[in-house]
Amino acid sequence: MLLYIIDGLTKRLSTELMQTPRIRRIMRRDGSPEDYAKLLTPLVHYVPEVSPCYRIAANRAERNGRDADYVDYLRNQAKEEEGHDALALNDLTSLKGAPPVRAQPSFETQTLIKWMREVSSHGPESGIAVIGHIVSSQAALLGPALLESLVESGFPVEFLELHVELDTESHCKESREYLGSITDSIEIERDISIAYMTVVLYPQIFAEDPTSAPLA
Repeated sequence: MLLYIIDGLTKRLSTELMQTPRIRRIMRRDGSPEDYAKLLTPLVHYVPEVSPCYRIAANRAERNGRDADYVDYLRNQAKEEEGHDALALNDLTSLKGAPPVRAQPSFETQTLIKWMREVSSHGPESGIAVIGHIVSSQAALLGPALLESLVESGFPVEFLELHVELDTESHCKESREYLGSITDSIEIERDISIAYMTVVLYPQIFAEDPTSAPLA
């Protein structure tokens, strides 16, 4: 049941992201450097939080006596995600004609990060993998077409290129196997709630006009 619901929500998120004006412009090959910069900027702030969240969840899982495969998956994901933010930042800073890199994340990005930290610290240990699977699936579903459009527009794509390759070939398959192994009904129920919240919060970081106000 968990994977069935996650699959449906993942497709719903893909459809919603495809309808955002900025992504539509990029897909039509008439996106500006500012459009692309506003896609990369929230990722520059969000991506470095992913590896620590997996590590926190792995440590909790180990302390709670979860089986070795369960813990190893989370640890491997923590290691796999290290350094990806540097690729996104490099693409952003080498993007000609883009506005300066925003030092502070938007309110929407801060909200997602704060919630993700809460999930990894106090939610089911598998919760961060639910978030990771849904987000990674976007690279697999939307990434190839988006990558083609960006390349044709002459934009730097090192970050997206890596994620399209990893998420299409391995990450999504591994996370499906991991999430499919969960059998505890309470954990599944909590993971479903996390999946629903992910598809609410994640697209907001790509808002056409992100909020500058700091998170209270």
